[in-house]
Amino acid sequence: MLSFKSFKKHYLILSRMPHLDYLLLLARKGCLGRSCLLSTGTLAKDLSSSQQTVSRTLIQLEDAGFIERQPSYRGVKVRITRKGNDLLATIHRDLLSIFEQPTRITGRIRDGLGEGAWYIRKYAKQFKKLLGYAPFFGTLNLSVDEGQFQKFIASKRKRSIPEFRQGGRIYGAVDVYEATLRIRGEEEPCGILGIERTRHPAGVIEVIAEKHIRTAYDLKEDDTLELI
Repeated sequence: MLSFKSFKKHYLILSRMPHLDYLLLLARKGCLGRSCLLSTGTLAKDLSSSQQTVSRTLIQLEDAGFIERQPSYRGVKVRITRKGNDLLATIHRDLLSIFEQPTRITGRIRDGLGEGAWYIRKYAKQFKKLLGYAPFFGTLNLSVDEGQFQKFIASKRKRSIPEFRQGGRIYGAVDVYEATLRIRGEEEPCGILGIERTRHPAGVIEVIAEKHIRTAYDLKEDDTLELI
């Protein structure tokens, strides 16, 4: 398998030359692990290029060790080498780590700032309308991996409460992501709050639920639970 140093070297090479799209096309045409007979004319059409450019680029890929090439009067036989396969596999894993969405994340309980109850009261009617239940007047604060959390909520249904005015004061818009808390084998519907202005540091999220979760499950600071 390519080391990170080798991957970086080859990735930089490919980013400067039109090689990666060629390797991907060859892989789609079945040239991984076996030789396939191809027409440079067909490749040129697929790549919106000229036959001369295709022929030149295949030679460059061969010189770099990414393919084996055998020209013939019927076309050109091409096989992606182990080196080319390893590069594609490394890029594939890297892209998966970026785009694959986790189905669950772990959160660690953190003590709050004592302000959640006041705000939940102000938004209580809107939360009930969105979620179908009146939430406990308070938030459950969880520390999470920020990167994993952003991928996690990308798959969740988002509901929004628009900005509103009450008693001469403006209350900002709030997003609510529908999720489920899993605690010691039990599950509780919840809403993850997306608040534009928050005093919590990055990586700390606020969750609302119908129950006072900490009391109902006798949870303490640093206890862990799952969001699914």
